[in-house]
Amino acid sequence: MPRPDAKLVIKWVDLVIQKKSIAREVSAIEAATGPSGLAAACGVPLATPLLVQGASGIDSSGAFEITLPSSGLYHRDVFVAPLVRTSVSTSDSVPSVALLHGSGRVRGRVTGATGRPITDATVTVWGTGVETVTNEKGEFALGNLPAGTHTLEARSLGFVPARQPVDIVSGIAGAAEVELTNLGIMLDTIRVTSQRIFTRGLADYERRKRMGFGHFFDETDIERRKPIVLTDLLRALPGVYVVPSQWGGDDVLMRGGPGGAGMCRPNLVIDGVRQMNDATFPVNSLVWVNQVRAVEVYARPTSVPAEYQTMTGCGAIVVWTGTAH
Repeated sequence: MPRPDAKLVIKWVDLVIQKKSIAREVSAIEAATGPSGLAAACGVPLATPLLVQGASGIDSSGAFEITLPSSGLYHRDVFVAPLVRTSVSTSDSVPSVALLHGSGRVRGRVTGATGRPITDATVTVWGTGVETVTNEKGEFALGNLPAGTHTLEARSLGFVPARQPVDIVSGIAGAAEVELTNLGIMLDTIRVTSQRIFTRGLADYERRKRMGFGHFFDETDIERRKPIVLTDLLRALPGVYVVPSQWGGDDVLMRGGPGGAGMCRPNLVIDGVRQMNDATFPVNSLVWVNQVRAVEVYARPTSVPAEYQTMTGCGAIVVWTGTAH
């Protein structure tokens, strides 16, 4: 049934080019539905991942990604339903995370661009903590999912991760076909190499690295680890906890905050500019990992350099994208 007076929230990341820096800012607009349940949002960018969420009273969808086509017009139904959060413990040292659960089901198939089924691909629905792997036919099935429109994500080694909206309706098993795109293939017969360097803040980065108070990743480290998203670099670092976000993707927490006994959200700095570290907007959406030239991680509040300290008493994550040469 159509929902009048419902709200649609759309967020995206803008690049703000200033005289001496490029900053990333999160922009958002809202649209309300009319008596027929229809809403229109204008002025959103093309060819940019948009994070969308619908709400009507106590009912809500999950956060899901869309990208407008070149025609500039995109239409889809958004399903909302009561969201039930279940407190789940991810480890003994990290506070419980409130994840979305329900009685919904999704089944489907993951294939490559040629239609070949992809085996052992990891499939999950954002914000649920529920995941599975595909069988030899590329098929998967997920249960205990919340109703509404949510984001389905599929990953496999050697492929670009794929995200797409999926509608989960009570009593009906949702279906999804996911196509993964191959990562670039390097040919051994013709090998072209180059070194990418970041120039902005290079001297300060090297100075802090020599002091040895944090964890540092340069281009060589990043290339060796081959992360798919930024948080892949942060996993297993002492004092850094990568946990499922309430709305989707990964959330990053550190030990600290007032009194130093709890968990807190670290200060996030990209190319010297402080960013909004919001639980409703995944940190991986603020910067693509193939843009990253170096990362500094300060898990202990006492190790954070003065220029990156905040009143919250938490650690800091500093990302440099720089310029490729």
